[in-house]
Amino acid sequence: PSHRIQAVRLPSVAVSSRRKKTMPAERTVVILEYADLMKDADLGAKLFEAWGPGSLGIVAVRGVPRWEELYLPVLRLSHQLAHLPAESLKALEHEASMYNAGWSHGKEKLGDKPDLAKGSFYFNPLSDSPGTEEDREKFPWAMPKNLWPKEIPELGPSCKALGKTMQEVIGALGRQVDRVMASKVKTYNADLGKTLSETEKCKGRLLYYFPPKQVDKPASGDGEVPEDGWIGWHNDSGFMTGLTPDLYVEEETGTVVDNPDPE
Repeated sequence: PSHRIQAVRLPSVAVSSRRKKTMPAERTVVILEYADLMKDADLGAKLFEAWGPGSLGIVAVRGVPRWEELYLPVLRLSHQLAHLPAESLKALEHEASMYNAGWSHGKEKLGDKPDLAKGSFYFNPLSDSPGTEEDREKFPWAMPKNLWPKEIPELGPSCKALGKTMQEVIGALGRQVDRVMASKVKTYNADLGKTLSETEKCKGRLLYYFPPKQVDKPASGDGEVPEDGWIGWHNDSGFMTGLTPDLYVEEETGTVVDNPDPE
């Protein structure tokens, strides 16, 4: 959710009843207003357009109060985090949770190879100790305690403030889903909005993408990136995934720069 979001357009094919010709159609990201969500306005038609059959499967929320003040500090701290001394990063690893708390680098795979292109910092923005001790022992990957770097004391409060705001928005979206589904499925009783608004089971992931390694390409003289620098297809462990905009920095200094490849 950000005012910087650009419409994403993907080609599709519309077939006329006479099947004489096809015409390209445009699908754009559906944008909802934060104020409408908070007052529980009926946004069912827009939500169905965003998530229904043939949709892009994404919705953007505009007008979140203090949005840039919330997400920019967190993203800026990712550079400092990723460049902590090796022993400090090692102390933030948590094997018992399958690296679902604290720092993870090279523990996940992209295809059949360790993913070294990015580092992940996992945290729960809603609680440092979610659930009960029994819950955490039974589900160590789902409800681990947070591990915050002592070298960056502002990271924890910043991540929590951002995460709580995102949960507020997602809870409101959950109520919209409840309304739409209840109107279409008589037996629907999931109460998703209440669950998403009250749960302590939440996973935040702060990603830092390291500069891709370049290799020489003798035929043309151009360099190429040997590994996939993004995230492969995967299933998220939750009902909804909230995303912030991205941020580009100089690797050596952490200075914020413009997107070098906006297309």
